[in-house]
Amino acid sequence: MALVSSILVSRYLGPENRGIFTMTFLIPSLIAQFMCFGLGTSGVFYLRSNTDRKDTYFTALLLLTLIASATGIFAVLALGYFNPQFLKDINLTFCFFFTVILIIQGNLVPVLLSLSSINFYVTYQVANQAVVTALVSSVAVLTEDLNSTLISNLTASIIAVISLMILLLRTFSITALSLNPIKHLISYGFRMVISDVLDLTYRRASSVVIAQRFDMHSLGIYSGAFGIVERLWTITDAIGTAILVRITDTANSARFSLLLRTLGVVSIILFPIFAALWILADQIILILFGEAFRDSIELFKYLIIAIFFDGIRRIIQGYFKGTGAGKVLIISNLIATLLIVISFACITFDNIASIVKIHIFVSIFSLLACLFLAHRTKENKR
Repeated sequence: MALVSSILVSRYLGPENRGIFTMTFLIPSLIAQFMCFGLGTSGVFYLRSNTDRKDTYFTALLLLTLIASATGIFAVLALGYFNPQFLKDINLTFCFFFTVILIIQGNLVPVLLSLSSINFYVTYQVANQAVVTALVSSVAVLTEDLNSTLISNLTASIIAVISLMILLLRTFSITALSLNPIKHLISYGFRMVISDVLDLTYRRASSVVIAQRFDMHSLGIYSGAFGIVERLWTITDAIGTAILVRITDTANSARFSLLLRTLGVVSIILFPIFAALWILADQIILILFGEAFRDSIELFKYLIIAIFFDGIRRIIQGYFKGTGAGKVLIISNLIATLLIVISFACITFDNIASIVKIHIFVSIFSLLACLFLAHRTKENKR
């Protein structure tokens, strides 16, 4: 569903407006990832392992989310004040709202994984995406206007947050605040926030570099291709999340075997899908986006290769989260992020295709490093 929205926004708004649309979400997502402080993963861990005190931990998580949301607004203001050139094409009002929404969703949506059935999480995610896709796509097609499309996305996101709060408040009770749950959530989250920020920096580094070194039109061309392959990334993210849940309920001796079985099955399923997308790249881009996005074809082919290796790596990171190996998770993301940042900082790029090519090599080396760390983690737990 998100893919449908991405395609229609690109096709009807054009490359330049698609680039501005991307930047409007890029800044809030970077800020929100840091301000979430890893509390989403932390909340799942403690709510599942402390069922007798789940209301206390939920209350603490809710308070920390409110504080994070307020801090996120100040972060947007600070960025706009100290680096106005970076946000010259962006409406700050949208940045404020989307930052708060992303922080709330980042911290509280994972709480649904702590419930008795994963169906709550799946149902909410599907319903949320359905509303966003329907509203945003309809407005983009009917108006072909950037601001109207952003307003529709904001409206759908607010509806999603309200629905989430209603569901959670009917499931959990607000109790008196206790200091220990707050300390536990922050302590565990601190290890995760570093990893999450590094991961998002890795994922969005290409967009930031393109926006700074080129223009919004180039970012739109890249975003058209990335918008498709990113949906495949969400599949591996979902598998990684499922691994996180399964690992916490699996005996230590069987955890690494579960990871290897999952990687084998996923690789067998995903490889032919990615191969078919690579072969049909020309037809896919031109049919979905139109002639204006012809330059996206080459980028799409490169991204398909990079995202395949990155997707496998992210599944392994779900294993790290489930085993509580926060330091290993940080190291794996630090390796990937340092490789991509150093490459972008040291190399001069003549076109955006060369930026994406670097991503392929970095994704391969990062996956190999992650596999090595997973094996070492298994050895150390014997």
